[in-house]
Amino acid sequence: MQVTINKTPHDLPAGTSLLEAVSPVVATLDHTALAVNHRVIPRDAWATHQLCEGDAVTIITAAMGG
Repeated sequence: MQVTINKTPHDLPAGTSLLEAVSPVVATLDHTALAVNHRVIPRDAWATHQLCEGDAVTIITAAMGG
C-alpha cells in the first residue's frame, strides 16, 4: 500500500502500524507527535494503529527557539 509520510510517498506492506512506518524515517521519537489524516494519534496507540492505503502521516517535532 502507499502512504505519505511528511508529504513523501512510501510503499508499505498492508497492516503496517504507525510506529512501524515512522521508525525508519526519524532518528528518535522523543518530543514527537504523530498525526494520520490531520488527526493526532495518542502515543499509546502508535503500535496498534494500522495504516490504510492513501493515509497521510505527519511527524510533528517540538522545536525550541527564541
